[in-house]
Amino acid sequence: MLVQDYALIVFMMSSKRRADEDVSSTSDSPSLKKHLSNIDNHDAQPSSSASSARHDVVIAAKTPLSAVDEKYFRAYSDLLIHQDMISDNIRTNTYKCSIIQNFTSFYNKTVLDVGCGTGILSLFCVNAGAKKGRYIFEIMKFFIINIVKLNFNLLYAVDASPIIHQTRKIIQSNNAENKIVVIEGKIEDVELPEKVDIIVSEWMGYMLFYESMLPSVLHARDKWLKESGAMFPNSAKLFMAPISDFETFDDRVHFWSSLKDMYNVDLSAVKDFAKQKLIEMVHIKTVNDEDIQAHKVLITELDLMNTTVADVTEVKVRLKNKNCLNIFLTISISSLQTPFEFHCFGHNTIHGFVLWFSVAFPGNFILSTSPYDSETHWQQTILYVNPFPVKQDTIISGLFSIQPNNKNPRFQNITVHFQVDNGEKCIYEYVM
Repeated sequence: MLVQDYALIVFMMSSKRRADEDVSSTSDSPSLKKHLSNIDNHDAQPSSSASSARHDVVIAAKTPLSAVDEKYFRAYSDLLIHQDMISDNIRTNTYKCSIIQNFTSFYNKTVLDVGCGTGILSLFCVNAGAKKGRYIFEIMKFFIINIVKLNFNLLYAVDASPIIHQTRKIIQSNNAENKIVVIEGKIEDVELPEKVDIIVSEWMGYMLFYESMLPSVLHARDKWLKESGAMFPNSAKLFMAPISDFETFDDRVHFWSSLKDMYNVDLSAVKDFAKQKLIEMVHIKTVNDEDIQAHKVLITELDLMNTTVADVTEVKVRLKNKNCLNIFLTISISSLQTPFEFHCFGHNTIHGFVLWFSVAFPGNFILSTSPYDSETHWQQTILYVNPFPVKQDTIISGLFSIQPNNKNPRFQNITVHFQVDNGEKCIYEYVM
């Protein structure tokens, strides 16, 4: 052992002894007594804490789940959905790294996991305090600053899906039931016994807003997060770009014109109908980065510490770049609007628009679903249009809007307005 290491340990032990002596001699500092007592009895303390919290948590007897919400939460009882998400190494490892490497943020803190699913993010939070090896110097420094080791306090894991029954088994099998309180119910109906220091949630859907989970996370933040609290993730961005996709149009549209030579039967009459069906649907697939035909445009950026429910239900943003290009995009959870403009790279055919998102965590960790980055289970979102030719510096201008579907608010109605240079204006409508 190095002399410096030995001196450091001696310093920590002496600091601990001085703290213990202070407890015995200081009658007017009950909080310090309680804090040091918790440290000395850390094996027993969490059990009573978690047990007490379970009794204090209340699920308000509010209106029953709507048919839409019941179907939504029931869908997440399918374990294959969770397998698909957890198997996404980019997604899962980004959350894990952002939590583990922010371990000092989780000491002696209370955490809320909104939409906990199988509880994997909750377990990452609990394990953050035990991940010492490679971060030993940071941990030692943290101990010196705080004199004594702090405990991870408690985590509330909330989900309204029937998967929560499996979550309890997972938490128990990981010996974390004394640290994690599993709560079945909508976050809007949950009454916690205290405010929390951190909110963790994987709320993002396709094209960021699909499934409309973000308002629930913001509700939890407004009601339960302390003023000094943190959000994981803490910001989000949505991007858009025009693309070429000859392969899909060949497979889905031009296929019907190619059968005559093979079967001596002409089925090309259905070609226009095939194109119509292709265009009216929202498509989730992986886009090759070489198919992107203009620089991406930032559609919206959300600061999740300050964004309000109103912000994500009606936002209007006007963007102009240095070339004064004219493409306007309106995107909305319930009327999020942003003008966009594209300047095409060169001669090609535009078949539609692609959208993707990224979210950021404290410590500069980024989870990206960009075509330029590794593939995730979110892939990218494509909106096809009637193909049109472009050349270098062709200007595409338009407006893209999203609003909740009247029948199912977790779905989105999307409208795209655009024109090529100063040509005819086109309008396309989609349901996602």
